[in-house]
Amino acid sequence: MVGVPGGARGGIDLRALMVRRARLLGTVLRARPVAEKAALARDLERCVLPGFADGSLAPVVDGVFPADQAADSHERTEANLNFGKIVLEWRTPQRLLGAGNQTPSRRSPSRGAAAR
Repeated sequence: MVGVPGGARGGIDLRALMVRRARLLGTVLRARPVAEKAALARDLERCVLPGFADGSLAPVVDGVFPADQAADSHERTEANLNFGKIVLEWRTPQRLLGAGNQTPSRRSPSRGAAAR
């Protein structure tokens, strides 16, 4: 675990950890020297980012909200109802895109998104 964006407390099934002989390691990057953080960023770029490019990794997205519903998305986050990231989408008016360009595709909120 790196950081605690969902809060410092949480539940975990210790039996499941023990049966799998798994380990849970925790750390924070705040106290690390800048050179170490830079090396970690380079390792992330080299080892992890290619997985997003080739599709073997994907972010967990809770929902996509139009920009005019930013307050609703913030309330969802504050209430700790999201699992994954919440994305705000800005639409570009068709007249500004120019001829031949397409309007960006619309993603619908995932199963976890709040009903509107």
